[in-house]
Amino acid sequence: LCTMVRGNVSRPEPIEFLVFALAATAAVVWWFGRSAAGGNLILLFAFLISWLLTYRGVLKNPDKEDSRPWLIWAVAFAITSVNVLLRWESNVSSLLLNLAGPVTLVITHSIIANLTSGRRRQQFAELDAKT
Repeated sequence: LCTMVRGNVSRPEPIEFLVFALAATAAVVWWFGRSAAGGNLILLFAFLISWLLTYRGVLKNPDKEDSRPWLIWAVAFAITSVNVLLRWESNVSSLLLNLAGPVTLVITHSIIANLTSGRRRQQFAELDAKT
């Protein structure tokens, strides 16, 4: 917000306002509805929308992102998924709800890490050299 006021960044796109509204809705659901699960699922949906924007960007140009942070986060979410499985007691619906976030985040972060890998960057550079 501070950088927007100073003029250091461009105005958010309408889709970015939607992501912000979903995040605010998740906070309201957490606080007033006392539902962490509901808030987490809303926040996961907001993440998926913002992730699609990143996905489209790196699909066109893998140099837009560095693969290392995405890979580190994918590993972190994989560890979280394993932890959820190890702590599972018996309720399958609870397990699925608790795994929804980490598993989704492992998949999405791995996709971006793969799309921004050195090999894919090299392939893009070779295509640029040919054209």
